[in-house]
Amino acid sequence: MHTCPLLRIALDVRRERNPVRGGAASTLYVFAASMAERLGWHSLEQLLAAIPDSNDDFAA
Repeated sequence: MHTCPLLRIALDVRRERNPVRGGAASTLYVFAASMAERLGWHSLEQLLAAIPDSNDDFAA
């Protein structure tokens, strides 16, 4: 039992929104979601790497 009732409500709502599905469609969805997450993470890393570390890099 969780001590926080708001946490319990949030967990129940999340469970209702994302019912457990089985089969090949679910496996394909999980694979596609994980690939999209990895590609998104890589893009975020590239974006953050492009930001200058200090104001000296702006050539002001």
